[in-house]
Amino acid sequence: TGVGITAIGYFTDGSTQETFFINPQETFQELQTTWDWADLTMLSIGVVNTNQSLSSDYELTLITAPPDDDFITQNYPNPFNQTTRIEFALDDRKDVKVEVYDSIGRKISTLLDGTIDSGYHTVNFDAGGLSSGVYFYRITTDQTAITRKMVLIK
Repeated sequence: TGVGITAIGYFTDGSTQETFFINPQETFQELQTTWDWADLTMLSIGVVNTNQSLSSDYELTLITAPPDDDFITQNYPNPFNQTTRIEFALDDRKDVKVEVYDSIGRKISTLLDGTIDSGYHTVNFDAGGLSSGVYFYRITTDQTAITRKMVLIK
């Protein structure tokens, strides 16, 4: 136990993004991103052994198929200061709404409202005018409604 995985994407626009997942209680780790292979120039994968008293064998499998189901990942970074990235995937072309709510359920912002192709997508959220606290983001389609929590720290 104690295996973590990180992926660093290097994109055609010159930007980089990193995502990391670790659950010290599990021997199997799964890391999903919404990165589009067409936007990547390079991908780096890192495996972290958090229990240095044990040696481990690692098997890495990359799957590049379109998603079988709609999903939304945890925003990154979280907690965040001012800006964060929300990534999601769609199994088919559909109408999508991505909205942000405060902790008492008031809608703060609509980040996306339109028809989106299947595949992996990213929207950015700028919380510049908001105070520190817990917020929620929600992706809604005709088939799915998924909500995740994020924390703004200023």
